[in-house]
Amino acid sequence: MEGRLTGWHDKGIDLTHLQKSLDTTAGDIVNGQRESLVERKELAQKTKEYRKLDDEQKKEEWKGLLKCRYWK
Repeated sequence: MEGRLTGWHDKGIDLTHLQKSLDTTAGDIVNGQRESLVERKELAQKTKEYRKLDDEQKKEEWKGLLKCRYWK
């Protein structure tokens, strides 16, 4: 096993740095997933509220519904 690790090091691959970099990237992905989940829940709640509005109110509120998700 030691020989294999030495081989990686000899080829210029810093496994310690790579692992730290991958850990950071994984953390960023998890944070993005959490934010996405919160945004989807917000959108679902706003959609439920929108469906309860009468037609006149819907004409005024539809842009706010889109902005909730796409133009934040």
